[in-house]
Amino acid sequence: MWPIRFSGSHVNRVYLNRTRRAGLTWPLPPELDDDVRLENRLYPPPSDLPSDERPQPDWALAHRELRRPNVTLMLLWEEDCDSNSDSFSYSWFYERYKEWAGRLKPTLRQVHVAGEKLFVDYSGHTLEVIDGTTGEVRSTQIFVAVLGALRIPVIAPTHSDASRPPGTIDRDQCEGAVRCIC
Repeated sequence: MWPIRFSGSHVNRVYLNRTRRAGLTWPLPPELDDDVRLENRLYPPPSDLPSDERPQPDWALAHRELRRPNVTLMLLWEEDCDSNSDSFSYSWFYERYKEWAGRLKPTLRQVHVAGEKLFVDYSGHTLEVIDGTTGEVRSTQIFVAVLGALRIPVIAPTHSDASRPPGTIDRDQCEGAVRCIC
């Protein structure tokens, strides 16, 4: 048997969202002292309405929202579940969005020959990293490098300043590029 590994924060978020959607608070009301009733509130049965009669998400709005930083399809699906009692499963939501987005006319199609282009940049996000031996707190930038044809990113925290003058290359960028091609 393979162990299933989820982070504690993911599990907490999933159950907190279920609890909020079910309208539950702590302490639980006396009528929910039975595990079966509690489970039915947390995991309601799927809607009896056929999928074509249930309200569909606004895919154009979802597409616009995905352009914002830190917005994911999972987050949009969770918001849809919160606002709609007849919401669909995440897999349905994901597949329908991909179908909808596939019908859009691309505005820029680029063909990348393997190994020809390497795209590098900083993500714009900063993190605080604590040195385990000294306890020093340092601000880090997230360096991202991607070989165009592979679309597999190399992501590394760096201590260099991403606000360097345009057109200059720093040591961390060079090391990240080497990691990407080696």
